[in-house]
Amino acid sequence: MNICSVIIIFRTLTLSVTEKARQNGATKSGLSPRHKKILAFLEEYQQDKGYPPSIREIGDHTQISSTSVVKYYLSQLEEMGYIARQSNVSRGINLIKNAGGNLLQNASENAAQALDQLVTIPLSATL
Repeated sequence: MNICSVIIIFRTLTLSVTEKARQNGATKSGLSPRHKKILAFLEEYQQDKGYPPSIREIGDHTQISSTSVVKYYLSQLEEMGYIARQSNVSRGINLIKNAGGNLLQNASENAAQALDQLVTIPLSATL
């Protein structure tokens, strides 16, 4: 699989996530100031440290005292296609788009990681 295939698959996945978010009404009002603040912090933190922040660090920076509220906002951002989360990984937050809606450079790496996690099922048929 070459990089063009990865990018095409990634765009397809991103479009389906974005369409799902639209169907759920998540993008009708756009990003709230809190969403934007979380996205800006995620981008800044990852650029400075080289890895994503923890849920508690996101809450501390955005003045959200409850980790469940932080998780709620992260779930919304994931539904809207701004981030991808890995539930089985500590600090498993990958930025896909910034607050302006622009795809980030590491998005193709995120797509490659997502493809690695897909399961291939061989199909056979008689024509």
